[in-house]
Amino acid sequence: MVIHPLHSEAEPSSFNLTVRQNNSDPNFVGARKGATGTLDDLKSSPPIPKAWLRPSLVKVVMDRLKANQLVHSRLNLDSIIHKHFFAQSNDRYRIVWSKNMITSAGVSKIQRKGGKAELVLHLRDGEEERNDKQRWMRQILEGLYAKGKRAKESVEDFLYLTLVHEASEIHERKQAETLIPNMKAEIRAEIEEAKAYFSFPTERRKMLKQLYKMLDETYDPSKKIYSRELDLFESIGEENLGTIEGLLALIEFVLGLPDYAKESSLYHDDRTRLQLAKSLYVDILHNFAGSSRADKWVIDVESSGTFTSQAVKYVYTENSKALSEQAQEIFSAAARIIDTLKGANSEPISLPSMNQKKRVIDSFNKKSINWTQLGANRV
Repeated sequence: MVIHPLHSEAEPSSFNLTVRQNNSDPNFVGARKGATGTLDDLKSSPPIPKAWLRPSLVKVVMDRLKANQLVHSRLNLDSIIHKHFFAQSNDRYRIVWSKNMITSAGVSKIQRKGGKAELVLHLRDGEEERNDKQRWMRQILEGLYAKGKRAKESVEDFLYLTLVHEASEIHERKQAETLIPNMKAEIRAEIEEAKAYFSFPTERRKMLKQLYKMLDETYDPSKKIYSRELDLFESIGEENLGTIEGLLALIEFVLGLPDYAKESSLYHDDRTRLQLAKSLYVDILHNFAGSSRADKWVIDVESSGTFTSQAVKYVYTENSKALSEQAQEIFSAAARIIDTLKGANSEPISLPSMNQKKRVIDSFNKKSINWTQLGANRV
């Protein structure tokens, strides 16, 4: 399939591509906001680029990302985006408006005619999806961007969060070789996006909410396919993103989306979702650790078996509150392990010795056994 040429702000550019399509490989991973379909919908109609995003918009947001990312993330987000999406040959990022989208944004591999396959970041155009006089996503975003001032800033914020999300997912997938939904990678990307959202000034967050509500109108407004993500962030709160309650809320949110219908049958009760939350907690310790030395300590704690061979076995009861309390104690203890490393300073003078680590881990495991027994007594 040949894609029509895309156009930049200043001049047309030949951009003949062939979509790399493999029925056994969905070749697409997307953000959760604006989700309206599943990967099955893309098997016969993959995303097709229609036009470039304005290079000036992309540049402004990339400059912001490079300048501000350390405020909310430990990942080198702008480098991830540059590595995977920047086209040296024509000095632009492969970020495009596309049709046949099942969500607001996503990544797929597209093969240039006679060239190699490349990652492309698609944003929903939406014109073909609209009903009657409905406006569509690209029309709304480009219209607001043209107005300037706060409306323009909101569009920049929308793209900023999109880039944070996609960069995080690519990082979690390491080489981004397999473009299929991965629940843990998705939730970690949501956390990174939420951290970026809370780094915005309050007034900008309010304006962004208004933009998301406008985008809700491009589909069924009652379903709030865009604004429910920000509602979720606000309901969790910045201080609770790394807690059991926050992770369970994120799990529930993702499991309710079309692409994760199969996973919802695996995590169908409090016990299974708590086990998933526990696994996610270990993962995000890396994201919330405060220094490179803390990174090493986290890795040592993980490899010791604290969260694997000595894992707590939850006893399922109808009392989900008791389960949540057990999990909260365990996760708080793990967080304290990290705090003992950092102490009062962001960079500790020295790492704990092997004997110190062993004592912490042994103490943790003994508490885990006691919590398990406590759970059994509550049945």
